[in-house]
Amino acid sequence: MSYAWGVDRKTPASAEAMLDRTVSGAAAGRALWGLRRPVFMALALFMAIALVRGYLLEVYVVVGDSMQPSLQPDQHLLVSKLAVGPIERSAVLVFAHPSAPRRHLVKRVVGLPGETVSIEAGRVFVSRADGPRRELGEGYLEPAFNDPGAYASETTVPEGCYYVLGDNRENSKDSRNFGVVFKERIIGRALFSLWPPGLISRD
Repeated sequence: MSYAWGVDRKTPASAEAMLDRTVSGAAAGRALWGLRRPVFMALALFMAIALVRGYLLEVYVVVGDSMQPSLQPDQHLLVSKLAVGPIERSAVLVFAHPSAPRRHLVKRVVGLPGETVSIEAGRVFVSRADGPRRELGEGYLEPAFNDPGAYASETTVPEGCYYVLGDNRENSKDSRNFGVVFKERIIGRALFSLWPPGLISRD
C-alpha cells in the first residue's frame, strides 16, 4: 500500500537561484521571439507570394487593343500557371510569342489539335477529318472589330498545338500571322480580370 504524505519541503537557496535564472532566460527568449516574430512572418509571407507568383498565379497587364472588346488596354488579368491540362475552345491564354519567346501575348483559342480552321469573310469554321464542318458562334465578337472582308485563311492544327485569334480581328497579330501555338509555349490561362474586376467572356 502506498501513502501520499503531505510534506512541505523547502527548495534550497541554490536551487531557487537556478530556477530564477531559468525563468529569466525563458522570459528573455519569449521577448526576443516577440521581436523577431514579425520578421519571420514577413519572410514567410514573402516566400509564399514568390512561390505563388512564380509557379501558381501571376498578374498580367494587357498591352494594346488586339483583344477588344473583351479585354481593354491596361486591364489586369489573373493568370493560372498551374500545369496546363486539356484546353477548351474560347479559353483566353497567355503564351510566349513563337519567334520571340520573351514577348508574351494574350489571345483566344479557336482551333483545337486535329482540327482544320477555315476563316471565310470573317466567319470561323472548324472541322475534323471524320466530322462535319461547323461555324463557331463567337458571341464575344463585335461587328465594329470584325470586318468580314479583312482576312481569310485555312490551317490544319497539329497535335499538341492550338490556333489562336485576337477578338479584335482587324488589329491582331495571331495564328493568321505566326501560325499555331505549341502547348509548351503556353504560360497559363486567364482566370478573371482583377481590374476592372469581372469575369472574362467565353461565349
